[in-house]
Amino acid sequence: MKKNFMVAVLATAMFATFNANGQSVGDTFEVDGVTYKVTSLSPNEVQLGKGGLLNVAFATNPTGSYTILSSVTGGTGDLTYSVTSIGEWAFYDCSGLTSVTIPNSVTSIGRGAFYDCIGLTSITIGNSVTSIVDAAFMRCSGLTSVTIPNSVTSIYNVPRFSDSELRQKSFNFAI
Repeated sequence: MKKNFMVAVLATAMFATFNANGQSVGDTFEVDGVTYKVTSLSPNEVQLGKGGLLNVAFATNPTGSYTILSSVTGGTGDLTYSVTSIGEWAFYDCSGLTSVTIPNSVTSIGRGAFYDCIGLTSITIGNSVTSIVDAAFMRCSGLTSVTIPNSVTSIYNVPRFSDSELRQKSFNFAI
């Protein structure tokens, strides 16, 4: 009885960690020069970027307007994953970036996600984002327009949004 229980526990743990194609949570893969990290296998979800200090998501930094994809196909077995978060430091120092559109599939924006994107002037945040964390838009000196939807319930220690000079610009706080 005890042996059968242990086998069942181990089988459950293995199933939760790997999918049928051998992909596991924490694995990374690249699609069109952009790195994604697997965050869930049921449902299939990824974050844009590896996360962690200065782990930029791009082989070549994007310039101009950039729209984050709501889903990507890649990794082991070419599965389709929903993009549900922007990892820490994902767009770090993408100084040529001028605008970003975040899709409704994204629910969180990680620490320093857009840190030092000095050319960034506008961001449109999708209706599913619930949290924006520490320094997400720090040192984005050109930022003048951000649309924050009602879905955002937590803006943790984001100095860009508390700067009195920026409050006078065209920020749309729906919260």
